Amino acid sequence: MRRGPAVAVALALLSGVLIGVGVTGCTPVPASESAILSGPLPADVSAQNVVLAAILLRTSDIDAAVADGLVTPAEVDAAKLAIEQGTVDLWRQRAESDRNR
Repeated sequence: MRRGPAVAVALALLSGVLIGVGVTGCTPVPASESAILSGPLPADVSAQNVVLAAILLRTSDIDAAVADGLVTPAEVDAAKLAIEQGTVDLWRQRAESDRNR
């Protein structure tokens, strides 16, 4: 899966603007600040893809992104929950931390 440029653009966009959309479902992903920043994630969830999914929810066809394997349904659910809870920036921080490991 190629994600480099898309994720870099997504992280850059998200750095300045957090988006708001409604939530239609949830997945068992971390909800507290400490869990998001450093807790274990489900096997089908990466922090960078949660951020990407949050951006795609607002700017693109999320169904096509899932069909193309760009993000998983669990990452979309996590992004929706993060948007609802106002924790997208925490996911961005986690993505940056994970990328630097």
